[in-house]
Amino acid sequence: MIHWTLGIILVVYSLYNLFFRLSKDGIREGWAYLFGFFGGCLGGALSATGPPVIVYTSLQRWSKDRIKVTLQGFFIFFGLMVVFAHAISGVTTVAILRLYGISLPVLILGTYVGSYFYGIIGEQWYRRVMFIVGGLYNLQGDVGNSDPNSHRLCSWGRPRSWCPRSSFPPA
Repeated sequence: MIHWTLGIILVVYSLYNLFFRLSKDGIREGWAYLFGFFGGCLGGALSATGPPVIVYTSLQRWSKDRIKVTLQGFFIFFGLMVVFAHAISGVTTVAILRLYGISLPVLILGTYVGSYFYGIIGEQWYRRVMFIVGGLYNLQGDVGNSDPNSHRLCSWGRPRSWCPRSSFPPA
């Protein structure tokens, strides 16, 4: 239910920003604490720290360079924290590392293609692409999940896809 609610909120927010202009002033930087708090809550509950931070940066009247650097710093820091936490808790398995290795070439190619397009699009299109990709990502993640058991948690209190098979209680 939380996934669906978050997904709907983010899709509506993305659509709103595609069709309406935000205030030229942006929001005060003091709001960062509230968005950071919600990011921490979502990170603890869903490992989804990013949405509040992306919304916060999109509400600022920052250049695309400042948005990119802010988000990169945030995701590198929290991404490393998640990797470390998963490694020490046993969630990271050989199968996970193998899948990461398989996906690495595509990840590198995507980074290259994204960097190329980043250099040729302007500020306005950058924001539009950010909202379109964000909305599509949330639709794919929430609406595209057809596993009827995806809500079941393993004995670690995490969604099924994050846990080894041996950690599920008997049905």
